[in-house]
Amino acid sequence: MSRMVLVIVAVVCIAFVGGIASLGLSGHAPVPQPVHRDIPLQAPQQAVQAPTTPVPPPPPAPLVTPLSPAPQGAPVTPAPAAH
Repeated sequence: MSRMVLVIVAVVCIAFVGGIASLGLSGHAPVPQPVHRDIPLQAPQQAVQAPTTPVPPPPPAPLVTPLSPAPQGAPVTPAPAAH
């Protein structure tokens, strides 16, 4: 069989399966279902505002010092910049 015949057969089969899937086995369009009505719900209760308490300030940061001092003659090299 030529490739074109196989393509046509594949398209027809896909259309057939799609038609069965959309119409169902009965071959009729689906029957519209009744619309469900919304059930009235109670209004949500108002949230009670919690009393605000002041947040204490953070403790002072510890003083960070190097364990060994830098040599006096060492040149200072800056860290590479992040891009």
